[in-house]
Amino acid sequence: VIVDDDDDSDEGRLIRLDVDDRSAQDLGAVRGGVGMTVSPDATRLFVTHGGPDSDRGNEIEISISSASRPVQETLAASEVIVLETGERTAVSDEPSIWAEWAPDGSALAVLQPVSQGARWLIADESGLRELGTMQATPTFLRNYLFFSWQYVESPRIWAPDADAIVYAAVEAGIPGIYVHPLTGERVRVSDGDVAFFAPRPDGATAPPA
Repeated sequence: VIVDDDDDSDEGRLIRLDVDDRSAQDLGAVRGGVGMTVSPDATRLFVTHGGPDSDRGNEIEISISSASRPVQETLAASEVIVLETGERTAVSDEPSIWAEWAPDGSALAVLQPVSQGARWLIADESGLRELGTMQATPTFLRNYLFFSWQYVESPRIWAPDADAIVYAAVEAGIPGIYVHPLTGERVRVSDGDVAFFAPRPDGATAPPA
């Protein structure tokens, strides 16, 4: 998936390219800076950008290879797009500075800025909920958050079983590593500035039977 920019405006188009037959599929508009990450099964795309244009409607007609079809327009600043159809689902009206799919693709961990730091949100089939707020450590902020969309396929904040995330945060002026279960309170596990989960040795994404 690439962004085809319009030099005369802040609007671009998301284009899905098939590297085998060179065919192109228009996935609709994006505006401003764009960050994105593909789901583990390669069927969905999380994208964050400048958000919708309030002066335009939700449907426009575009032409691809002489065939016109409706393309769903921008719904929110953070969205999930089905790659096969271009269908969009709004995740949040706010832009995101980090997003990572759970190893099994069942959920997204999304980080958004707030006045006193940042907040972790979990998006899954039941909706969007806040997991908690944190103040990023200087090392995580400087070396990872500033380059989050370059690193997006590498870090692993998710536990292999998709039941918790890990992150480094400053609490009472002291940096530390926290494991935050999806269904409980975060737990400080050690000192540190940056942390990621190691994958399961067998590559599985669910607990062994």
